[in-house]
Amino acid sequence: MKIRENATSTRGGSRGANDKTHSPCPRRPHHSGCDDPHAAALRPLPSRQSLLPLRYPHAMIDICLELFRQGSFSLGNSVGFAEIDWVFCLTRSLRQSGHRHADCHAALAEFADRYVPFLLGLDPKTDDGLNDLHMLFGAMCCLAELQAALPGQIKTERPLKLVLDRRPFI
Repeated sequence: MKIRENATSTRGGSRGANDKTHSPCPRRPHHSGCDDPHAAALRPLPSRQSLLPLRYPHAMIDICLELFRQGSFSLGNSVGFAEIDWVFCLTRSLRQSGHRHADCHAALAEFADRYVPFLLGLDPKTDDGLNDLHMLFGAMCCLAELQAALPGQIKTERPLKLVLDRRPFI
């Protein structure tokens, strides 16, 4: 593969963002040419990824409800990402398919009734989850998704904004 030599852009000779002739990978013109094969995983996903439908939404709903019913998956006992993973998968599958709508809303409401008091009861001075910004982000995303899925149940001065629609990580 050969990169065009002596190419200049309008930005002082450096490689421009829209200059596709400098890409070392002709099939991926946006590729920066980084030699690290894992570097692509570190780039944020485009927002269009959040608009793609989930595969097998009926099965996803059935599994999420079964995990909640059995209690085999610890939910609502920590500040972290297990809760947002479960809530996000359940609510997004529900939006897509409508499968077991009443069961989903009942499970989400029951979860919210347990999770919100748990979070409010934590001591910020002693709880590690509240002092870890990354884990706190997971809990806030969970609250935002619950607020959107259960209108009127979780009240805040301002509506919580879920950033996962813009920068998904699940």
